[in-house]
Amino acid sequence: MEPRYGHQTFVFTNKTEPAKVFIYGGKQGDGVILNGIIQVNTQTLQLKTMATEPALIPGRAFAAGTGTEGVYITFGGINQSFVLVNDLHVLNSKQFPALFSDENVVIKQSAAYNNVKLFDAFPGVPPIQGMASTVDPNAQIVYLIGGQTNIREQGQLAKYSSCVFGYSVLDKTFFLASSSQNCYAQPPEAPEPRAFATAFEYQGYIYYFGGSVIRLNQSVQPEPIINFYNDLWRFNVQTGLWKQLKLSGVQPLPRDGHTTTLRGSKVYLFGGRTCEDPKQSSNCSIKTLTFLNDLWSLDLENCTHSERICSWKKNQVKNSSLGAPVPRAFHQAVALKGSSPGFEWGDIWITAGVSSVDDGGVLGDIWSLGFSPNPNAPAQVNVLSSGGSQHEYIYTAFRLNQLLPFNFTIEMNLIFKSFLAQLLSNAGILTQEIELVVIKAAAIAREEETNAIYAALVDLRQTDTAIDALKRAPLETLQQLSNVRKITLLKVGSGELETFEQTLETVPYHPSSLSTTILVIIVVMSVFGFALITAIAAIVFWKMYPKKKAAKANHPTSDNQLSNEVNTNTPRLAYSVDGIDATRNNDNTETDDEIWPTSEHS
Repeated sequence: MEPRYGHQTFVFTNKTEPAKVFIYGGKQGDGVILNGIIQVNTQTLQLKTMATEPALIPGRAFAAGTGTEGVYITFGGINQSFVLVNDLHVLNSKQFPALFSDENVVIKQSAAYNNVKLFDAFPGVPPIQGMASTVDPNAQIVYLIGGQTNIREQGQLAKYSSCVFGYSVLDKTFFLASSSQNCYAQPPEAPEPRAFATAFEYQGYIYYFGGSVIRLNQSVQPEPIINFYNDLWRFNVQTGLWKQLKLSGVQPLPRDGHTTTLRGSKVYLFGGRTCEDPKQSSNCSIKTLTFLNDLWSLDLENCTHSERICSWKKNQVKNSSLGAPVPRAFHQAVALKGSSPGFEWGDIWITAGVSSVDDGGVLGDIWSLGFSPNPNAPAQVNVLSSGGSQHEYIYTAFRLNQLLPFNFTIEMNLIFKSFLAQLLSNAGILTQEIELVVIKAAAIAREEETNAIYAALVDLRQTDTAIDALKRAPLETLQQLSNVRKITLLKVGSGELETFEQTLETVPYHPSSLSTTILVIIVVMSVFGFALITAIAAIVFWKMYPKKKAAKANHPTSDNQLSNEVNTNTPRLAYSVDGIDATRNNDNTETDDEIWPTSEHS
């Protein structure tokens, strides 16, 4: 994911798909305002960039945004021309089901974003950024609080608002919810005007925490000075009145650019920006800023009953193998619904942000906070996507027996991708993408077989872990899911795809069960045939051996015997000299004709 801060993050769910997290807009380190939407599958952790048309979904940074029942609302912010705006946009997931697609799509339907002219409803709303936002899910009303306007006062950078506005999703109306109509002054018993605070709703009340105001000092060379807040206020939506809550115990540091995420009856505060010297938090030089990654929780059920038991609690965090999220501000956080019976809420996802005042501090990572049923157990931190780190492709090569490439269907490809994504996810591996990069007939196959190579982009620090996880892939499960008779894992590795593919030709061929059976039959028949020929030769030799022995017994054994034999004038089998048999006739002449035993020796 492209590093960004000042963006928006929201969750959409439907009945047939797993929950999808969407990341919209934001500002890059070079100042570019983004307008694309990134979809994150909460099960496979794969990221998909969804192209958009700027005329329909304009780029925004530091806009207010929140959602309910598949509808997401954004208001104000900085546009791609670096101008503050006061327009409102509504994204309705029901009107645009392609938001849930895992394929690359381009958002072109104007029905997805419906522009609402605010000037017709409340002309007094100026262009503004840094408003806090939350939603009443029962009434389906979005509340927008505070913010920094483009109105400048002499000697100051901007005017800040203290008003509360509401937008009804059902009636499509925009209205002033707070009792005071003077948005630039502090009403009695109300928070001071500010920006970059956070808001959250619980049981009909709106809670409002933190924020900041930037002003110029009165020296000869004016310098921006920031005043940070850590007060907690509660707004009654029925009366339009505020009340400050006097909490007991230790308080979080004053801050802005933080997140407060509601999870059940508890709200979780994470990160933000504050002053290096906490004593200077109300008069902090912009040169002495620091960033935070602390985690606090507040049980709003306690705050509803009594302020005496309403207090912040600093949470312990158990880090992942890659550590914890770096300190950051202007990130986003959302809570997922629980996926198991009895667990209404799941993890909290933290996305991107900025960790320093220079360009190199812009982040593109995604983290999760997991919570145990035990309230005293520390939250478990896991990194889901490390956008600011180096990545490497790892390749997994399969051989599919009795299957040709053109029979490898789109559905089968999705099964393989989901299988690999789940395998890596179970091992805690960061997966940016998984794609089929090679599908072709096996070069050294002896029957209809196909080689399929998948590439997964993972964090460089997790390459070895990912390779080990893939080497242990349960192929029996994959065979059942894909309905492929036999799947062989040829190789898992990293580096260049071309080099990896070339090495597959040297991988020993593992024949299929049918080929193995045929090979065994051929070997058995060969052994049997050799044994049969050997037996026949042995029988023939055995029958001939006594005859040769008898012939040898009748050979002349001395010169006298030889002379006697010659004088008999009868042909006899001659003695073998130097391996050449010869006969001696009665005239003592030799012939080179080969002599066979006569009938006399038979």
